[in-house]
Amino acid sequence: MDCMDIADGDLNKEYQCVETAAKSFITEIGFLIKLQNDPNVPKLFAYCIPFDFIAHAELLASATVSGKPLDIIHLTTSDWSERVRILDEIIRFLTRSRPLLFRDFRRQQFVLIKNQPSMVDFDDVISTNNLTDHEPIVQKLYISFIDQILFATSPLKAQKSLAAIKEAYSNSTLTFENLSKITKKLRSL
Repeated sequence: MDCMDIADGDLNKEYQCVETAAKSFITEIGFLIKLQNDPNVPKLFAYCIPFDFIAHAELLASATVSGKPLDIIHLTTSDWSERVRILDEIIRFLTRSRPLLFRDFRRQQFVLIKNQPSMVDFDDVISTNNLTDHEPIVQKLYISFIDQILFATSPLKAQKSLAAIKEAYSNSTLTFENLSKITKKLRSL
């Protein structure tokens, strides 16, 4: 924890650091419990939250099914249709999860469990009914998945659909809904 380095022996700051980290972890466990039946969330087998979770922060724990990181090497070595399938799964998860807002959305928050992308990082998630709050997530999705991974080695028959995604991104009109329609079309190619 960087905040412990910054605290540099100040007990009050160290306490606040541990409290923030512990509350973040507890929030993550709460979302794992809430989303347990979602196919893109890992199975939570057990967790431990001590009554005095700050004094006993070292006892905070969770046990989930493990997976392989959804890293750039895996994605670039996968065939194009597999990358489209993974993207489509992530889009459907994010759409299904509304009104949850993943403020710190990154590709690294996903692992592959039984070949399914699964979200494993819920510490910076909030609930919001304002759909415009979700627009930056679509932009981040474009940058981290589509621009870096989907355009590479794409078949000629996908060029028109990919151009539509790129244009919508450039015009700031890219939404989950139109992205979902286009990825559904790409999966059928």
